[in-house]
Amino acid sequence: MLNKYTQYSITEIKKEDKTPHIGQVIITTPGKCDTLYKFKKLDFTNIKMIVIDEADYFFGNEADLDKTTRLIKQIDEKKEGVQKLFFSATYPDNVTEAIKKLVPLDCVSIRLKTKSLTLTGVKQLHYICRDKSKFEVIEDLFNEFDNTQIIIFVNTKKFAEMAHRHLTKRGYKASIITGNVEPEERDRIMDKFRKRELQFLFATNVLSRGIDISDMKLMVNLDIPFIINKDGLMDADC
Repeated sequence: MLNKYTQYSITEIKKEDKTPHIGQVIITTPGKCDTLYKFKKLDFTNIKMIVIDEADYFFGNEADLDKTTRLIKQIDEKKEGVQKLFFSATYPDNVTEAIKKLVPLDCVSIRLKTKSLTLTGVKQLHYICRDKSKFEVIEDLFNEFDNTQIIIFVNTKKFAEMAHRHLTKRGYKASIITGNVEPEERDRIMDKFRKRELQFLFATNVLSRGIDISDMKLMVNLDIPFIINKDGLMDADC
C-alpha cells in the first residue's frame, strides 16, 4: 500500500535473490529480517528509523522477545542514533521494562488516558458446551442476535476450514481468513464482509489485531485463545 500510494520505494526481498534490493522502507517480521540479514540481503548501515508495531506482542511474547531484541541491537551496532518508535494499544509492565533496555533514559513516551481506551457497552458472555455442539451454538447466536454478522476466532486453520464447511453446507454465507490467505484476498474478503455480503467470517489470530469494522455487534472465540511460549508450548490466553 505504501508503494502504491506514496513516493516511497518498496521491493520484495527473497532469500534466494542473488543481488541486494534497494528500498526506502523495509516491512518485515523480526524473524524474517534476522534471516535476511544473515544472508546479507539487508544492510543496516543507512537505517535511520526502526518502527515496531504491536510492541506488546513482540516484547510480551517470549517466542519473539529474543528475536526482536537481537534485531534492534544488531542495527544499533551498525548505526548510531537510529530512532526507535514503538506502537501498542497496551503496555504491560514486562513490555515497558524490555523496551527501556533498548532506548535512552530521556526517550519520549506518548500515552492516551486509560478512560480514552475503554469501550462502553461491551458485554462478555461465555457458553459451556462440547466441541461437537459449537456449530449449533453459533447458529443459535446468529438467530438470537437478529441475524447479525459474526466474526469467529479459532486457533487453527484446520478448525476454521472445518467450521466453514459445516456452515456453508447449511446454506450460510461464510468465508475464512488465515495465515495462508494472500493479503489481496484478505482485503477482498473484508470488503465483502463490510458490505454485509457475508454472515460469518472465520479467522485465526492473523485477524485479531488492527481491523476496523464500525458496526460489529458480535465476535466469538470458538476456541480458548492461546499464545506459544518460548519453549514452543501453548498457554491459554484467557
